[in-house]
Amino acid sequence: DMFEIKSRFIEDYKVVIYDRWGKPFYEAENQGWSGFDADEVTPVPPGYYTYKIIGTDQVGQKVSRTGSVMLLR
Repeated sequence: DMFEIKSRFIEDYKVVIYDRWGKPFYEAENQGWSGFDADEVTPVPPGYYTYKIIGTDQVGQKVSRTGSVMLLR
């Protein structure tokens, strides 16, 4: 399963996933998160993670959203 960003209005985006201490450990452009560390090999433990999505919409305006996602294994 993937944490995916789906929108009809966002052209390009970057997603950053943070651990519970606020340290970013995963960044990707135009793709989601599979629940693994940045090396795509080491699974992260179950729990709540904060995300930030920074993107550009169809007319070139900047879009930024934050939230949390719960990872279950």
